[in-house]
Amino acid sequence: APGFLPDRASELALEAGAVAVSDPLGAAPELARVILARYAVGAVDLVPIPA
Repeated sequence: APGFLPDRASELALEAGAVAVSDPLGAAPELARVILARYAVGAVDLVPIPA
């Protein structure tokens, strides 16, 4: 979706040295599942497991 925030984020990324910046990702259920799965895998290390 076009707008100030995505435009500004792209601008800052390019100023910081990004070679390419993609358009904002859509609201696809498949994308949400991938993001949540990656978060869940990464979050496992944040939860202390008592011995």
